[in-house]
Formats: sequence, C-alpha cells, structure tokens
Amino acid sequence: MQDHTADSVKSLEDFDICWLEEAQNISKYSLELLIPTIRKEGSEIWFSWNPKYEDDPVEVLFNSLSDENCTLVHANYDSNKLASDVVLDEAERHKKSNPDTFGHVWLGEFSTITNAQIFKNKYKIFDFEVDNSYGEPLFGIDFGFANDPTTGIELYIKENILFIRNEAYKVGLELDATAKYISKRIPKITNFISRADNARPESISYLKRHGLPKIKAVKKWAGSVEDGIEFLKSFDYIVIHPTCKHSQDEFRKYSYLTDKRTGDILPKIEDDNNHLIDAIRYALEPLIRKKTGTMNSVNINIA
Repeated sequence: MQDHTADSVKSLEDFDICWLEEAQNISKYSLELLIPTIRKEGSEIWFSWNPKYEDDPVEVLFNSLSDENCTLVHANYDSNKLASDVVLDEAERHKKSNPDTFGHVWLGEFSTITNAQIFKNKYKIFDFEVDNSYGEPLFGIDFGFANDPTTGIELYIKENILFIRNEAYKVGLELDATAKYISKRIPKITNFISRADNARPESISYLKRHGLPKIKAVKKWAGSVEDGIEFLKSFDYIVIHPTCKHSQDEFRKYSYLTDKRTGDILPKIEDDNNHLIDAIRYALEPLIRKKTGTMNSVNINIA
C-alpha cells in the first residue's frame, strides 16, 4: 500500500488474509480501496500498529466497528512474559530520561510531542481576556469545503506574544452560510479587515457583498508558507485560548514530513493540519511581508 500505486490493489482477488504492518501510516483513501477488495468468504484483514494520533484512519476505523466485527488487542512490552532484561532496563531508562515520549513509545499512547512537530514547545494553552492593552485584532480566513474545513481566526499581538482568542472551523460549509457562521463565532470580524486566500477571488467577492464587507485577498509569494512559519516561531510564544480546540489540535500536529524508511525529518512541510494555521498566516500577511522584505512598506497599527 505504500510502495506501489494504491489503486492497483483493486485488481487483487481470492485472498484469505491481508496483514498491514505499521498501519498508523495508512491513508483513509488506501483503506477505502483495500477493505472492499478482501472479500473472500472467511477472509480477514489484520492490522498491527503503534498508535500515533487519535484521528489516524486506522484508529477511526476501529472506533467505528462493533465488537462482533473485530478483535482488538492492546499489547505492550509489559504484557510480554518473555521480555528480556535488556528490554525492561531500556524501558525504565526511557521512562526516567524522557517521560514526555515514554507513553507513546512503550505503552501505545498517542503521540503528542515529536521532533518533526513544527511548533514544539512554542505554544501554550491558558485562559485570557482581551482588554485595551492588546491593541487591535487581526483576522484571517481559509476556504475549504468537501474534505477541508473553512476556517476563521481572531488574533492579537502583545509584547511579542501572539494570542489566539476565537476560531471558526467547519467542513462542508456552503458559501452562502459562511459569513453568518464565522461572524457568530468571531463577532468582531465584520468591523475589521479580514484577509483570505487569494486562490478564491469569487468567494471573496461574494462574501464582501454578503456579510463580510471588509474581507480582502492576501498577496502570496514564493516561500510564503515557510516565511509565515518562521514569523510565527519568532514570537516568544503563542497563547491559544482554551475554547479554540481546533487551533490546539493543529499546533500539536503540524509537522515536517518524515522519511518512512529511515525516520529522518525532511525539510518539507506536511500539507495537513494547517487550515487554521493558514488563516493565521493570512491574518499576519502584512507583517510577514514587512519582516521578509517582500514589500517596501505597510500601514498597520498594532499596540
């Protein structure tokens, strides 16, 4: 499923058992191709994996099955009566030296911290209330529909700290419902400029006439994603309000790609878990351009 064109699995037939190792890496699309293919009477599909994220397709699959459809076994090193002293000693060493990753590596818990994580140790989650000392808000919007969410974000900058106060996030949001949905969750957005993806000029034009009168398109440039990430990382830290659950999720998961053969972290950004982060980049676009020298000047007041 990884090394060959996934669609070719549809030509398989008469298989008794299919076994997928490292199943945490399989995509939803590959699962949707595979499961109907293994259809021989009495056939079985076996998965073995070390859990990574709660929304990995294999986790979602097993959460949707009833007990009569599957058998799920959770087995760790401490379940193995034949585990060697070397294994037991290494597990104990890991537990003491790196407790943040011990649960994922040894106990099958979901991963929360990896070296590929772009904003590792860069964000915090705590309650705050905006007052006059925070200055004027910044707003960004990213468009989605069928599989990707439409997102909106409300930001503040204070003392080189980025504050995320409100978010909007919905998959399958119709364009004519977008302004109402976003403004309900981010009430101030109708009174200020909001910046959105310039790949959808027709959507921006529609929203300007139907509920978001100050929306405008961002200007992109070569390397704008990377420049935006570096700009975000230049803050002392990023504070996410506890009510912004999707923002918390994206900042935890947004990662560089990893070579599946070697585990090496690659200098490429995974195009996933980034819809609110894209909206944040759009909101900050004039400041990013000013810092990177991609425009001569900007006119924006931030207290």
